[in-house]
Amino acid sequence: MRALASISLAAVLAIGCVPPAKGPRPGAAQTAVATELTVELASKAQDRISIVATTNVERHPYPGEKIIAVLTRGERVVKQVDVAFDAVRGRAKLDVPGPGTYRLELWDEGRFLVGNTFVASQLPMLDGKRKVELHQDAAPRLVAKRESPSEIIWQHWDAVDADEAFAAEWWHDGKRVGPAGAKRSDLQREVLARVQNAERLEALGLLPAWKWVTETFTLPDTLLRSAGHWQLRIYRDDHPAIALGFEIDEQGVVHGTQKQTTREGSVELEVTPAPPSKDAARQLAKLPRTKFEAAKKFVLGVTPAEARALVRSGVLRSQRLRLNVLSHQQGGDPAMGFKDDGETKQLVAAMQKLIAQLGEPWSDAEKP
Repeated sequence: MRALASISLAAVLAIGCVPPAKGPRPGAAQTAVATELTVELASKAQDRISIVATTNVERHPYPGEKIIAVLTRGERVVKQVDVAFDAVRGRAKLDVPGPGTYRLELWDEGRFLVGNTFVASQLPMLDGKRKVELHQDAAPRLVAKRESPSEIIWQHWDAVDADEAFAAEWWHDGKRVGPAGAKRSDLQREVLARVQNAERLEALGLLPAWKWVTETFTLPDTLLRSAGHWQLRIYRDDHPAIALGFEIDEQGVVHGTQKQTTREGSVELEVTPAPPSKDAARQLAKLPRTKFEAAKKFVLGVTPAEARALVRSGVLRSQRLRLNVLSHQQGGDPAMGFKDDGETKQLVAAMQKLIAQLGEPWSDAEKP
């Protein structure tokens, strides 16, 4: 996941997105206009990504007070719109330029109110269509609880290309405390197995080439009683290692990004690069692999290259479904032969040619 740097007030004012603060009005309450921020899809159209942001109303804006929603990607401001308020909520609707990781923040005359990091995507499906998805609260965050164990929530994309894995570690003030967990993805094996058994186009439409995954790490019992700088370092196959950082003070208050603090609730975490770890590398190497073995059972096993090619070719999709039908007619046992061996050989040869032509790695436009 790409980390997003929060917008500093100075940067926002420098580019003119938020008007200069007018100062507190005499006798005005200092209560924030709005709290919490929900970001959802406003349309399911495949050719555009439109969102609607909704916020709770703590008090209504004063006459002339303007609340602005600022959309950023990285440190670049994409656009801004005014937030409209009714009796119970504030709303802002805007189009997102394209797939990617964004942050939407509400500002009140130069004062930050609330923000939400979200991921918008147009995912390629194996039936050739695109599926629009939006995942809000996508930034890594710590959920501090009093009555149950606190936890860190980390979200990321898995792809059908490989059975990816991760290993995580706890670090305190620059020293390793211990492992935080390790896991290997089952997405590739599950998707390829289902493609091998699909006989209708509708079944392929249920299969993603990419999947948004949520991982949860329970904090050690002693962690929230130990002041200092804490990190959850995460190491993944073929991905840069990241560190999710936060501070705990002597009073047990958690400090996250955007000057967020909490004893109970959620705060976003700082994301920085993590140095290599021999312990994590050993953990990754020990994780068992369960590869898809369809080639031993069917005349042509599905591969990640074919999964990518299926997204790009209606001809290949028809050929795969026909080959599956022929295979299932004989119980999926190549030793029994096929009712039409000539058709089978022609299908396999044509499919292999298309897969070689169209099974290249994902283009930037296809990636979430």
